[in-house]
Amino acid sequence: MRWIRVTIICLVSWFVLCFPGIAGGAPISVQAGKLDDYGHLENDGPRCASTATINSFQFLKNRYRINLVPGAGTDLESARNALHDGWGDKQGPRDGVKGECLQATFGKHRQTWWEAKGQWTEDFVPGQVVLEGMVFTKGLTEPDPKKWKFGDRLQQGAPTWDFLWRQISVGEDVEIAFTDEDVAKPTFDHAVTLVGLSFDDKNGNGEFDAGETQRITYLDPNDPTKLLTASLTTSDVLFGGSLEFHYDSANIDVGIYLAYSESPDRTLAVPEPTSFILVGFGAVFLLAYRWMPRRQTLRA
Repeated sequence: MRWIRVTIICLVSWFVLCFPGIAGGAPISVQAGKLDDYGHLENDGPRCASTATINSFQFLKNRYRINLVPGAGTDLESARNALHDGWGDKQGPRDGVKGECLQATFGKHRQTWWEAKGQWTEDFVPGQVVLEGMVFTKGLTEPDPKKWKFGDRLQQGAPTWDFLWRQISVGEDVEIAFTDEDVAKPTFDHAVTLVGLSFDDKNGNGEFDAGETQRITYLDPNDPTKLLTASLTTSDVLFGGSLEFHYDSANIDVGIYLAYSESPDRTLAVPEPTSFILVGFGAVFLLAYRWMPRRQTLRA
């Protein structure tokens, strides 16, 4: 009977959606959004962290209608400049990120970046956004991130694969920063917007296991017109153990030392894309179930 075939198709589709690795050992990927979901603001001088953040904020606006931009500016560029330099508020002046992308010694902006983002969300969308992060803090004046402003959702240490996967898989926007050396003045330091992750599920168990290839997809503020992909490795050399990749634009191997994410407050019941898909499958099944016996009755 046709309604039975429709039911089987729905069940198989649901199974493939929820358990992609079991369906054949193919690569498994998660992606928070598409290229057009993000801002395409280009980096202007040493403002990579602020630029990557504003491009992420545009994602929240497009995807979840959370208006973090323009915020203290009038467009993406002026918003980025305000986030970098600082902005005014009725409660007083706000400190910006500043000192980013090797304007100061390595990673000096790790704390100022986090605190400026937290203050920006409090000023422009109070109570609507949840911040999370992992950060390597060696060398900072205050190495305990829990003591930073808005630091209650921070974990100490270089970002892990599990942390990044969890953030991206639930549709959060994430910025990552990376450098080539764990020294006071490395030769390179940069920040991008993380968009997606994937791995080759060779054994088909739906989970990442040692020996399986990992990849990241990101939006680089130095060229925000396209998404870039790189293979990840895990190394104990940088930051007490970190995820590393080859940054092609500078032809250099780098380690990720922080990841900061922003997401809608889930208690506000913002629907996730997967929820829409599952509801859609349920609707198709119910329509098929009700319609097919009806057709058979009409034919009789």
